[in-house]
Amino acid sequence: MQQKPVFVAEERFPYFYTVLMPIETPQATQEMRNLRKNKVQSLHERFSHIYPDKKVLEVSGTSEDELGRKIRSEILEKKIPSLDIKAPVANVYRGSCVFEKGGPYPELYGLSPQKAKNDRRLKEKGSLVHYSYEDTKYTKRPRAAFYYWIYINALLENRELAEQVIKYDAFSDISCSPGRKPFGAARGATIFTALSRMGLLEQAEDFETFRKLMSMEEQCNK
Repeated sequence: MQQKPVFVAEERFPYFYTVLMPIETPQATQEMRNLRKNKVQSLHERFSHIYPDKKVLEVSGTSEDELGRKIRSEILEKKIPSLDIKAPVANVYRGSCVFEKGGPYPELYGLSPQKAKNDRRLKEKGSLVHYSYEDTKYTKRPRAAFYYWIYINALLENRELAEQVIKYDAFSDISCSPGRKPFGAARGATIFTALSRMGLLEQAEDFETFRKLMSMEEQCNK
């Protein structure tokens, strides 16, 4: 039996809490997409049994809800004013990385998300130092703040999607497992929802203000 996380919006720092739900693992002989769909169904059924008042959305290519597919970081697009283009959030994040021996790589903005993800330079240029986006340097602390800033502002630029997102209370991504990367679209959507309910989305537009919202040290000093 596996455990999968569901991220629930909470109107206080860090703006969500994680519920780990055990799910049955269907027979692996099934076609992979059906296997994932069955896992999502099992996850949501168990979550809704414990939290019947929480509306949950799967954010992945497996989601049966079109919204959940559209707000993936590989699909949701962020405007890049200087280039007069839009690019998937995942590409903007990866293309903005600056490593010890290279970066940023804005040419990744125009690639497919899979090609951008597999670009060898992202793994061969040493440790991440900071981010550079639109000729501006951004700190990598607190962890994942830059990613969430890009993601949340992409939602703000897509009002129709944003209005649908905040109708949900919790978000999941069936590909996400405990202990994996500290960021992702499901968590991004959860933080967006919490900040919306707290009336703090305007503060998310400026990175420095948003960074403070995402900093435990800043919150403890209030």
